[in-house]
Amino acid sequence: MAKTLKLSDVVDLLQQNLEEEENAAKKVLAAAEAILKESAAEPESRKGPKSAKEKSSDKKSKEDEKKAASDLHKRSA
Repeated sequence: MAKTLKLSDVVDLLQQNLEEEENAAKKVLAAAEAILKESAAEPESRKGPKSAKEKSSDKKSKEDEKKAASDLHKRSA
């Protein structure tokens, strides 16, 4: 739109901002990949038996995830 309106100073600022955002995204992705690799290399810690409250919370979380996925599917259809 700025190009169409021949606002070259605005175009330049938008281009500069886009490049900064892309560079920031690359840095975040690189950090995330390093963290993911490190955590994947660590053995999964085993916890003791779950309490009734933890089991109930897990069940509720799974139900909520199913409902959210169902709602998302309905919206996209």
